[in-house]
Amino acid sequence: MKKLSFITLLVIIPFAWISPTFAFTIIASTSTPTTVNDLQVGYLGSLNMYDFSLLSTALSSVASGAFTSSTTIKDIVYNTSTNAQVTYSCALSVLNNTSQPIYKAVTPSIASIDQAGNTTYISNGMALFDVTVGPRTRQIACPFSYDNGSPANNYYGISPLSLTYGIIASTTPIFTGRATSTSVVALYSSTDDTNHVYVRNPNLYGGTITTSTLTSIPVYNSQTGTNFSGVLVATDTLIFANHAHPSRGASIYFVTPTSGTVIETVEGGMQIGGSDIYVATMTPITTGITPAKVLAQGSLPDFLRIKPDGTRISFSLNEYHQGLPAFYTDQFRELHLGTAINFTIDEYNLYMISTNPWYQWYRKVVNGDSGSPSFLMINGKLVTLGTFYGAGTPSNISSEESAINAAMVTLGSHYQLTEADLSGFTSF
Repeated sequence: MKKLSFITLLVIIPFAWISPTFAFTIIASTSTPTTVNDLQVGYLGSLNMYDFSLLSTALSSVASGAFTSSTTIKDIVYNTSTNAQVTYSCALSVLNNTSQPIYKAVTPSIASIDQAGNTTYISNGMALFDVTVGPRTRQIACPFSYDNGSPANNYYGISPLSLTYGIIASTTPIFTGRATSTSVVALYSSTDDTNHVYVRNPNLYGGTITTSTLTSIPVYNSQTGTNFSGVLVATDTLIFANHAHPSRGASIYFVTPTSGTVIETVEGGMQIGGSDIYVATMTPITTGITPAKVLAQGSLPDFLRIKPDGTRISFSLNEYHQGLPAFYTDQFRELHLGTAINFTIDEYNLYMISTNPWYQWYRKVVNGDSGSPSFLMINGKLVTLGTFYGAGTPSNISSEESAINAAMVTLGSHYQLTEADLSGFTSF
């Protein structure tokens, strides 16, 4: 798997039912120390367990102003106020590390910060903050200012009729009130790769996830074992990562909802353009296994892709401030929950963000997880987004729907991708 290194500047909008308006996010990656001040502290042993990135979400808080109207734009509800007093600040959170961070204001005359990453405006200027996890400290900057008497569009929330809201509503009950453990995230309560006998885990997330959706995830294949699993998207078609996938003749093992084993054989495959998506055909499955549905091309919520002025960007947020909750599997045959952000046509990112309430369900994606699928929960069912090709970066199947369908025809499949039913959601 290739290692990704980037700094991303994103214009985003935080979610809270009574909340401020615009937000500007800076992601400070641990793999780019030349861009972010990397204050290395003396340490014993490896720093790997302390790797982290910082997310700075800029906020605008309206202290007063005359409310004039509300409107819904691209899934977002806004209240407009005139003669508003607005404080511009930011909130910090840690990505990809579950250890407790320590926050420190380097410029306390401009802004203070508490140990939850919440900042307080003191005066105008560029504030600096140090964030420490274990022996590693990183620094990030946020602008602070105050504006008196300006009109402001106050961000109110996501429309309850939107797909974005529906994804959040379907996912939240699954993790709320539960504690993560191996017995809760394991797809199987027992596995035997010699005799290919597998027993599904009835306690997966407390039994709240429909098992039929999970049958699309192979449990094993004869060439790479539990690595590079892929996902079944039609009765005779799988999608893998192009850089790591089983080849012609490989036996693919699936498990039915009642723990029966189904074995099929890869017959051929091809790469989709220059992407890391590999489409493989196999002998058709006749019973017990349900292919995963996909999002229709272009159906990702506008909230993920478009600013209020219609300009395309590559971000996504929800009411917890960052990203959509997305499930994903791995080579250890577990189902985890991360945050999907930074959507582009080809890909998106899956992170752990410390301010999201599902952060404890995250496990870092590692070498060998390539091809493992990720999903959004829509109407109580998992809909596949893509398969991993980089560290925390899955491909975006939705954007390649037409090309994948064409490849399936070329490979001799008698099926096409099945789109998830989004008719119950309003597109604004």
